[in-house]
Amino acid sequence: MGAYWERFDDDARRHASRLAVVTPEDRLSYDALRRRALAAAAEILHVSGSARPCRVLISSRDPLAILEGVLGAWAAGAVPAVIHENTPAPLLARLARILRPVFSIHERLPARAAAAAGSWSAGEVSPRAEGLVLTTSGTSGIPKLVALPHKSVLLNVGTISATLSVREDDKFHLALPLSHAYGLISNALVALLVGAEVHLFRPGTPPPVLQSGIRREEATVIQGPPSFFRLFLAFWNGKPFPSVRVFTFGGERYSPELAAGLAGVFPQGQGLTAYGLTEAGPRVSMLALSDPRQLRGGVGTPFPYLEWKLAPVEGEDPRGAGELLLRGPSIMLGYLRPDGGYEGLDENGFLHTRDLVAADAGGCLFLKGRLDSAFKVGGRIVHPQEVEAALLSVPGIAEALCRPEAHAMLGNIVRADVVAAADATVTVAGIRAACAESLEPYKIPARIEFQASLPRTFTGKVSRAFAPASSGSSAS
Repeated sequence: MGAYWERFDDDARRHASRLAVVTPEDRLSYDALRRRALAAAAEILHVSGSARPCRVLISSRDPLAILEGVLGAWAAGAVPAVIHENTPAPLLARLARILRPVFSIHERLPARAAAAAGSWSAGEVSPRAEGLVLTTSGTSGIPKLVALPHKSVLLNVGTISATLSVREDDKFHLALPLSHAYGLISNALVALLVGAEVHLFRPGTPPPVLQSGIRREEATVIQGPPSFFRLFLAFWNGKPFPSVRVFTFGGERYSPELAAGLAGVFPQGQGLTAYGLTEAGPRVSMLALSDPRQLRGGVGTPFPYLEWKLAPVEGEDPRGAGELLLRGPSIMLGYLRPDGGYEGLDENGFLHTRDLVAADAGGCLFLKGRLDSAFKVGGRIVHPQEVEAALLSVPGIAEALCRPEAHAMLGNIVRADVVAAADATVTVAGIRAACAESLEPYKIPARIEFQASLPRTFTGKVSRAFAPASSGSSAS
């Protein structure tokens, strides 16, 4: 199996005149994108010489600069290392010391450089060679550098493309950061390997601007985390988008209310929920929203090239849940260490996901929680994600965050911070009554506070570490 560049290069020649990338400023054909990537490769080779392997650090607020940099690094036989554009300078410097890049890209190359670009082969690349470095989201600590092999990228791209039945005439509208695996691999790279169009918007683009573009360009594929779609819905004018044939979301808890709302926004669209993590490059499984199992936390059966098992967890209930372990060609080589090595897989090559998971007889996974966020109330284990799922099932709750709050007798009580949907009437008593339908009494939040918004890391994910202090808008 060759590297992604070799596949893209063949497709770009075949689709030379087709539109590849659209931004508010540019409309690039496949040939133009290929030439821009080769221009970036020429710059990398000029600085780095022929020594391989080497890494190229890419961090930019311009999604096209990231895409050109990734393709250019692969064309030069180098490894692109994409760092989130909002990474604080001290942390970026720390990550750079581990990466030891030969070249850095922070903005787009001048267009004139593309005219001088030649053409060459990046050479044969081992499928298990390091192919891409991304950072984790940082929700459980300082972001780690995840080294993925070339085969991981190609397997994910191929499987996602097949699952979504991606076609040459598809138009992906993408407002997710390309520093995220969801944005880069699941969207941009999937689209470009079949000759589809990618419409890039800078992260933070106002939803009305994005929605206008979707309607004008007749977008067919929309993907993003639930937080993206909640904001999308908040600015929706009530007029459906009939051109969208598929939409997916994953990476965060979502409410049945959100799924039902999106069915109205995209009446012709097939909805899927996706489960995965950056360390798996990034997808593990997908499940259609029409499948009733997704209402119970189901996320689908792991892709066939993944070996998986559930490891027993001390103190858990006897319903068969355990920590999900994964092994296979799409799993990371490891987290990069300062000494240049890898860590993060056990002696048998399994990735310990820290996700507490159950499985049915057909192999469908059901998410129960995260082991690194669990806490005890009176000696009994609470998984915040289970409580958050119950909270999000309450009509009118748009976002929810569960965490422990110290208690003199019980050690901890369950605290919940919630964000109500616009114009929703939600009461503490109503929330508790709804939670009682699915949660054991000790898991029902003892303190509930209403917030205008929830804290997020610099990568955009909800953060328990920076959760708000008591605001007074609460009940105990």
